[in-house]
Amino acid sequence: MGVEPSFNIGLHSRDLPLLEKIQTFFGVGNISIGNNNTAIYYVASVQDLTNVIIPHFDMFPLITKKRADYILKSALEIIHRKEPKNL
Repeated sequence: MGVEPSFNIGLHSRDLPLLEKIQTFFGVGNISIGNNNTAIYYVASVQDLTNVIIPHFDMFPLITKKRADYILKSALEIIHRKEPKNL
């Protein structure tokens, strides 16, 4: 079992148009509709995470408690360098 990084935003399904705008903005990722009134925009491609998502949040850092959730970058850097995956 290895590390499988991803980025996702989950909202109520009534906010699907917002997730579609986010997907269009980034130009990567997919949207999944759950059966419990949820919609999730997600990016699981390491290439898209490395080339699109991370650069965006490097340029426009989060300033809320979500900043703590932004450890994805460190994990991807470790994977990219093929170092031991002891996080």
